[in-house]
Amino acid sequence: MNDNAIADHRKCVQSCRERLQFVLDYSGIPSYNALAKRLGLKRAENLYQILKGNNGISGDLAFRINSAFPDIGIGWLKSGCGSPLPPSLSEPNMCMGLSMRTERNEIPLYTDLRFLADGDDEPDRILPFPVCLCPEAELATLCRTDALAPRILPGAYILLHRVASDDILYGGIYFVSTRSYQLCRIVRQDEATDRLRLLSTNPEEYGELVIARTDILSLFHVCGTFHRMND
Repeated sequence: MNDNAIADHRKCVQSCRERLQFVLDYSGIPSYNALAKRLGLKRAENLYQILKGNNGISGDLAFRINSAFPDIGIGWLKSGCGSPLPPSLSEPNMCMGLSMRTERNEIPLYTDLRFLADGDDEPDRILPFPVCLCPEAELATLCRTDALAPRILPGAYILLHRVASDDILYGGIYFVSTRSYQLCRIVRQDEATDRLRLLSTNPEEYGELVIARTDILSLFHVCGTFHRMND
């Protein structure tokens, strides 16, 4: 881990090239070829295209970087705004009363999460959000149905944290993305261990779904919800 990278972690880095350079410096990895291997990429060409300014940092690459280096935030990787690293536990925390000094994350908001299947990953906007309220949040979307009412109401903002299917806490609410659909449901174990049951709080209108774990493209834990008074 490079001390100079950490010292500059509050700088708002706008270009994808500089963000990628920060990742390399922070990781302590000697080259982009070695970084590509660490991220599970077949080759480093995409990284070099980012350095040349031809490509941006995609959602998939941001998730790979965050998985390898969890301290580096997905929102910052995507937008360049805010801080790439979480606040130090030794810093003053002004969450009580939500002071103007409260540390905030820049969370990408997607009104449609089909990008998880089709690769169109440009966020609709960036939400400044107090870190202390939901430190694990990586991205946000909107609830559009009453499938989980009254626990999550239509129009609510849903804060998401990416997880693996092996890390599911059964009975919790998750956002599940497959090639056929993207939806929020309560997840329970099926009798077959390779399958999951997706349940609604309104079963009369939204029937139970049973899916294979291998059908899941992306899985997010719902780590928080909120309503904006001016929405």
